[in-house]
Amino acid sequence: MNYIQELQILSKKFPINPLSIVDDERINSEHNIPNISGYFKNDFMVNISLLKRIKSPITWNDIVELLVYQTIDSLLEYRKNCFNFLPMSIVQQVKNQMKEAVSYMRWEEKDKSFVTTKFDSLLDSKLFRAGIIEETMHYMNRINLAKNV
Repeated sequence: MNYIQELQILSKKFPINPLSIVDDERINSEHNIPNISGYFKNDFMVNISLLKRIKSPITWNDIVELLVYQTIDSLLEYRKNCFNFLPMSIVQQVKNQMKEAVSYMRWEEKDKSFVTTKFDSLLDSKLFRAGIIEETMHYMNRINLAKNV
C-alpha cells in the first residue's frame, strides 16, 4: 500500500470529513510547521480591519468567527500541499498558533480569554461539518472583497 492509499483509508475513520483529516501517530509525527503565529497575527489584524469595512460595529463573536474561518482557510492551504489530506498534528499546531496570535493582541485578558475559549468550541464544531469548505471560501471571499470597498 502506498502513502496516498494509506491516507485515504485513515481519512475514512471520521463519518463526515470534508477536510480529509487524518489522525495517525506516524503521519502526525512526520508533519510539523514552524512557528508562524506572528504571520497569523498580522493576517488576522488585516482581516479585522477588512471585516470592519463590511460590518460595523463588530462584536467579539464576529472576531471569533473571523478567527475560525481564517484558521480553516490556513488548514485548506496546507492540505493543498499534502496530497489533499490534513494530518491532525497540523490541525492542532495551526489551532495553537492562532491562539498564540490572539495572545499578542492588545486586548484585555478577559477578552482574549473569551475569544480563545469560543474559538476552540466553534472551530471544533465546524471541522467535521458538511459544507465547511464552501462556507469558509464564501466567508473569506467576502473579507477579501472588502479590500475593494
